[in-house]
Amino acid sequence: KIIKQIEEVKQTYGVEVDMGRINVFIHDTSELKMNVYLGIPLIIALYLVFIVTTLLNMLLITVLGYLISRVMKIPLKFGAVFNMSASAVTLPVILNLIYTIVTQFSEFRIQHFDLMYDLIANVYMIVAIMYIRAEIIKKNVEGEKAK
Repeated sequence: KIIKQIEEVKQTYGVEVDMGRINVFIHDTSELKMNVYLGIPLIIALYLVFIVTTLLNMLLITVLGYLISRVMKIPLKFGAVFNMSASAVTLPVILNLIYTIVTQFSEFRIQHFDLMYDLIANVYMIVAIMYIRAEIIKKNVEGEKAK
């Protein structure tokens, strides 16, 4: 099974692989050791990729939120908008975790899940900025009434 996957990688990416060394490794190593040698680095790599993509997504949402706040003439600092984007990404990350677990153990799939992931975070950011704008307007109206 592993040799077949290695052959597919060789054909797909044009990578040269020393099959002799891989055969020795596979036959001389117990299945548990092989799972540890291959599994742990793969899990760490996937986790790092997930963190980096989430941070890049947060940065994109931050830029979007900062631009929207400037268009709406709301004085928000970039750091504050970044904190808001961290909150905006929390629900999609949790939903993505649940979705990933479910898809690993079943055939259940949601078409365009990645679009929903981004849409939830962007809508959250826009609604938060609109809420802040409404609060600023409310304070200004109350200040004018007090005069």
